[in-house]
Amino acid sequence: ALRDSVVFGLDFWNDKVDKFQDDDGLFTISSNGNLTYQLNAGVNNHSSVHAYPQNREYSNRIKSYAASETADGYIVELALQIEGAALQNGTSFGVEVAISDSPAEGVSRAGYVFWSHNNNAYAALSQDHSVDWGTVTLAGWNGTAPFKFSDWQLRDTIRWVESNSLVKGVWTPETENELYAALAAAKGIVGSSNQSMVNSVAKRLQNAIAALRWADKKYPDPMDLPAQFT
Repeated sequence: ALRDSVVFGLDFWNDKVDKFQDDDGLFTISSNGNLTYQLNAGVNNHSSVHAYPQNREYSNRIKSYAASETADGYIVELALQIEGAALQNGTSFGVEVAISDSPAEGVSRAGYVFWSHNNNAYAALSQDHSVDWGTVTLAGWNGTAPFKFSDWQLRDTIRWVESNSLVKGVWTPETENELYAALAAAKGIVGSSNQSMVNSVAKRLQNAIAALRWADKKYPDPMDLPAQFT
């Protein structure tokens, strides 16, 4: 970074493990409002899962961001999409915020000051990952007030199905036909403001993705294998 900025870390499921998983990523918003991230040109999936659209696990969770200068510094704002997590009091997210200090415009950073991560003043982000990032917990909902309408999950699931993240042409006809029927239904309801209908159609598409099965019987279907944490 060649100017003052704020680095954000998001561990969406708040796993806090000592490795980057597909819900963990870093990105930077500079004092003049630019979004940047560490790009690994050789391996797309090693670039920020939250900020790099070509990452196959791209989360699409950055809704908006902005920065503005003040009389004694600058302010950075960030809005994230959190649909998919339980929208209720007590749900938590792993979050880290680091102030990146550049001594002068065009000069590389001199160090970081972290909110929670135990690595203050280190000139480059360490490989400690999300294990000691901070925690942000949802609170203040009275349990009955309706949430603002959102069709993000519908639109994002459509985006994912149509992207290179989902391999095409390898599924059984039955499960693939349901996928494309569910996709057509989802695309047909885009623009609706009926939350229950939007949720229902999005859920059908998500279920169709989960139900996909390999047509090639030479090897076991990955969905039939036991879960592994590696």
